[in-house]
Amino acid sequence: QGFRLAGGYALLSSLGLALFGRFFIGILYTGRYLPAYDGLLILLAGLVVANALYWARPALLSLGKPQYATSVNILIAFLKLIGAVILLPRLGYLGAAVPRAAGDILGNSLLALKVRSETNRRERHDRSMDRA
Repeated sequence: QGFRLAGGYALLSSLGLALFGRFFIGILYTGRYLPAYDGLLILLAGLVVANALYWARPALLSLGKPQYATSVNILIAFLKLIGAVILLPRLGYLGAAVPRAAGDILGNSLLALKVRSETNRRERHDRSMDRA
């Protein structure tokens, strides 16, 4: 249920910013900053996934797997750094936005998949114990 609530809120907020972001940037920061809109769209993709899957980190903690989240964070930080080093000189600010959003999507997806596999493994174990 938290997935639907957080994901839905993030999706609706992001859709609002995607539709009216240029307008808000123009009003709040002047037209000079309108090129930042493309970066905003890229970052919003990562934000939606990160907010929808926010539950995975505490779920791993409760499943006794905090080291997995830490390992994923270290890996994603490294990949974001490499991505920024490669893309920033070529794409400018978008070269910083792409690895950030991709890291949010990949990292949170890996955590959610781990929660799913761990809960499935535990359910199979519990069923096998019930049969015994």
